[in-house]
Formats: sequence, C-alpha cells, structure tokens
Amino acid sequence: MKKWSAIILSVIIGELSLVLLTTLVQEYIFHGIRCSTSQPSELIIGGLLTFLAAVGAGILSAISSGKTLHRYLLFCRS
Repeated sequence: MKKWSAIILSVIIGELSLVLLTTLVQEYIFHGIRCSTSQPSELIIGGLLTFLAAVGAGILSAISSGKTLHRYLLFCRS
C-alpha cells in the first residue's frame, strides 16, 4: 500500500506542477497565447517553453517518487 500511495502522490505532484508551469509560461510570460491573435514568434517560443514546462513537471514528478533522475535521462543506461 505504501508503494501505491507514493505513486499516486507523485502523479498528483506532476499534474499540479504541469498546470502551474504551463500557466506561468502561457498566461504570465506571454499574457495569453492564442492561435488567432498571437504572433508566430510567440507561438513558437511559447510552444517550446510549454514543452520545457512539461519536462520540468516530469522531473518534479520523478523526484517526488524517490527515484534517481539518471534513469530518466536520455541516452543513459543503468
């Protein structure tokens, strides 16, 4: 049961951090990204930063699960 509670807590932390980081990027940095009104450069940079927000949320989720990050990095075999 302890393992399942750690997994559920890790998922909740990952989801909350994804929502917060994505909102930070799209609403506070760019003051709202809209496909119809935003400049193409804002869409590209905002999309890249949204992707990086998702990566950051994944890292926070991995840290909260108690796993070491070297298992999650690309090209790293353990």
